Amino acid sequence: FITIPYQITRYFDRVMALASAKVDTDLNWLKSQIYFENDLKHSFEAEDIYTWEQMTITIDELEDGELQKLFKDIGIGFSEVAHIIAEVHQTGPKKLEEMALKAVLLRHISSGSADFLPLEYLPTGMNKKAANGMYNVEGKTPDNISDEGKEIFERMRKVFSNTS
Repeated sequence: FITIPYQITRYFDRVMALASAKVDTDLNWLKSQIYFENDLKHSFEAEDIYTWEQMTITIDELEDGELQKLFKDIGIGFSEVAHIIAEVHQTGPKKLEEMALKAVLLRHISSGSADFLPLEYLPTGMNKKAANGMYNVEGKTPDNISDEGKEIFERMRKVFSNTS
């Protein structure tokens, strides 16, 4: 099972190509004979980043300094953590600004930007949020998350504020 997070996060294109490849019915058995390399360390890192349950355990078990080191080692920033917290602990609708930016980004990605204005035509503030996420260490805690979410958000703000 340690193969899955590693392969999906490191070689997503390859996995999808193999999963969606059309194979002669005579050779279908080959699809079940594919070997995927695995890496325990990278798989655990992927689970820490993308699995809320694992991230929650990690947040609860580690001291702030240990969290700083872990987040730095796996390359995750405040914005990514804040977005996860905002999704998991959401109690009300998102800000219109966030929904609009998501719509613009989805349209931009799905169009291949050929028939859509380049992102640099967005207002400067929105362009920064498109590149860096809706949340930053200096920004305010979202109003539409639970009290537990706000506590976690504030702790992560403290963790990332002390990161240099």
